Amino acid sequence: MKRYEVRFSSSAEADLDSILLYIAADNPVRAITFVEELRERTIDFLSVAPNAATSIGRFKYVVFGRYIVAYTVDDEAAVARVQLVTEGHRDWHRLLTHLK
Repeated sequence: MKRYEVRFSSSAEADLDSILLYIAADNPVRAITFVEELRERTIDFLSVAPNAATSIGRFKYVVFGRYIVAYTVDDEAAVARVQLVTEGHRDWHRLLTHLK
């Protein structure tokens, strides 16, 4: 089975930091564990099945609870690049249009 390397863009890392800070305002311990779990679930899924998700333009996305993880796939290099991590209630479709 082909495994993909999962890379987080600097903007995706900033998204995770923002999620952590938001949750930490109410529960600092849970903020850390939540972001770790979200990162692990993303890596677990994308490393084995990055093409099994829904496409929107040049991006694919997967939903984990209330969060959307948008990414691109380079099948030749076997790399999935996470570009955006956000809550689903945000206008994330518009956010994708601003990513390069």
